[in-house]
Amino acid sequence: MPDAYAHVVALARRQDDMVTRCEARRLGMSDAAIASRRRTGGWWAPIRGTLLVPPVRDRVRAYARAALAAAGGVICLLTAARLHGVPGLPPWQAAEPVDVAFEDPAVAVRRRRGCRRHLMTLSPPEVTDLGGITVTAVHRTLQDVVLWLDRAIAVPMLRAVLRHGWLREAGGHPPRAAVPVGEGRPGADPSPHFVALKDAVLRRHDGGAGPGGGPEFWRLVQAGMAVPGDADQADQVHRPGRGGGEISRSTSGRGSSERSSADDPAWSCQPGP
Repeated sequence: MPDAYAHVVALARRQDDMVTRCEARRLGMSDAAIASRRRTGGWWAPIRGTLLVPPVRDRVRAYARAALAAAGGVICLLTAARLHGVPGLPPWQAAEPVDVAFEDPAVAVRRRRGCRRHLMTLSPPEVTDLGGITVTAVHRTLQDVVLWLDRAIAVPMLRAVLRHGWLREAGGHPPRAAVPVGEGRPGADPSPHFVALKDAVLRRHDGGAGPGGGPEFWRLVQAGMAVPGDADQADQVHRPGRGGGEISRSTSGRGSSERSSADDPAWSCQPGP
């Protein structure tokens, strides 16, 4: 039994502090031993069929691992944005479900506590791997947040992305030196990465993807960026969001990169149709 416990803990540490019940049993732990660890050892199940083994170093990664182990799919939307470290997001809450994308409508309609499922078509360049977690690439994640999440989340996020210079670097990652960006300042030329993101979102919006992301969204973002340091102006503009339900629908939003890496500079200059 001690050896089985040690093996389970070692596996959990390699998987962001998560194991499935099946893995724990296969390594020799009985159901009674697992139940005992849950009662007295602090183990808990964020999603049925999975176990988190404390200390949990990164709960977002652990919950994402659990969702993929239990249901499969690709991590997307708000959870993907958190995994990429996108700035300007609301604080994470333990009750926040993991956003997971599925291409099969029959799978997308299934319900599982702790998961929020979305029907999406993703091309290979729109998916990447973050240390063993399959997640939508940065460019696709930013598009989806703008198109599908409430403006109370999407607007502050995009302003923060612009202020921190994410769209002045290829691949959507922050620059080496944190410098203010000029996309929203009067007279400043928007970077090609920002233009590419905007064009891709508008193209998908015109094709019927999501309720948000239209011209009024971009006017709202740019109005807030026009005054340096004004992070909250117009953030209170609110509309009913799509994030509260179990299932939401997206269109394909064809990939804009020739390779799958989130660091690929090609995505920001070649938005898909």
